[in-house]
Amino acid sequence: MQLTKQIGVIVGVDGSVASVGVYNMSNSSEIIWLGDILTGPKIGALLTINQNDVKIIASVITEKVIDQQNTIRST
Repeated sequence: MQLTKQIGVIVGVDGSVASVGVYNMSNSSEIIWLGDILTGPKIGALLTINQNDVKIIASVITEKVIDQQNTIRST
């Protein structure tokens, strides 16, 4: 049985490019998971996208930071 680490969700698709929203705890250069130190997602990394029974292998081509706390709707 192979365990997988979920790091985020698909938030948008434009043609063959998918945008992934990464969970806050996964947005580091290193992630500690089950006692192992894993490299965090970065440009050039490979990710697996699970869509029902289909596994899609994706490559990270860009990174973007979006500030969710300091938006125009912040109070």
